[in-house]
Amino acid sequence: MSQVNEKYTAQVTVEQAHVAAMYELLDALVAGARAELAEVLRSQGGSAVEVYARDVHAGRLARRLRQLEGAEEGLVFGRIDGVDGSALHIGRLGLLASDRDLPLLVDWRAKAARPFYTATQFHPMGLRRRRHLRVEDRLVRAVSDELLLDGLPPTVGDVVGDGPLTEALEARRMGGTPRTCARRSAPPFPSPTPVPDLLKRDFTAEKPNTRYVGDIICLPVGDGQFLCLATVLDLCSKRLAGWSIADHMRTELVTDALKAAAAARGGSLDGAIFRSDSGSQYVSREFADVCRELGVTRSRGAVGTSADNAAAEAFNATLKRETLQERSAGREPAPPAWKSSAGSPGTTPEGDTPP
Repeated sequence: MSQVNEKYTAQVTVEQAHVAAMYELLDALVAGARAELAEVLRSQGGSAVEVYARDVHAGRLARRLRQLEGAEEGLVFGRIDGVDGSALHIGRLGLLASDRDLPLLVDWRAKAARPFYTATQFHPMGLRRRRHLRVEDRLVRAVSDELLLDGLPPTVGDVVGDGPLTEALEARRMGGTPRTCARRSAPPFPSPTPVPDLLKRDFTAEKPNTRYVGDIICLPVGDGQFLCLATVLDLCSKRLAGWSIADHMRTELVTDALKAAAAARGGSLDGAIFRSDSGSQYVSREFADVCRELGVTRSRGAVGTSADNAAAEAFNATLKRETLQERSAGREPAPPAWKSSAGSPGTTPEGDTPP
């Protein structure tokens, strides 16, 4: 076995031990909730007020049990490691162990989990590493790390891949949400800017780091709030070379994504073409200046048609349809803290499904 395979296997084993402990606690919570619900349902008699209170309590326990049982699949999917040596696993709900100062598992909606989605190489938010885990049938099937401190070499425990965002899209699909209708674009009209369309809807490239596309999408995170994601996609390798996420759509969102792509490509995009739509961020002088500094040639097509940026649009559609499919069904959770007095011992309050 090669050293690379040995290192990968070792990290899978490490994560498997953590995952097994989480499922052990989950099983105990499920058993406890079932027993408590059965005891309440066996109760009989009492005044009208007592019967009503008992029914309310039974309904609360039933919802709690459904939440716990629903977390069986995809219980844990990520981990973040801080520069201070701390490590938090991210998953569908929070799990608190009495013998640990930190939670065994952090709810994906909690404030503590936010860096898993928003940290970048330019804004690491105190993280050294972000790890994506693919768990099936309670077994760790894949591990992929993204190092967030620029210039920091991988350690013996790092399994460097394309990062959790790309890994999540390439993982085995869990059903997906089919497209039910075609969307009609507005009639195209000439762009008022002199930036040419250098791709002409040819979304291929003979070698990496020569042709890129990018776009901005907004992702729901609960309680009516959104995060905006800017992407830079390599048309040769189809790698998500750079991305930036924030709670705004200012120009720095797209410039940070392009700078992240440059960092991922050894600090240079010299000679590469970047294709975007004609959104205000991409037509700004600030974005043009960053492209000039990085040696990037800008490319834009007609205004009002998504077909001229189809590769980026397809990536966005996949992200929304596959990764956020349960949100598209209309469930909009509010993000509670991972440790709340409103929740039962051992977990965070009731909630729904992570993105």
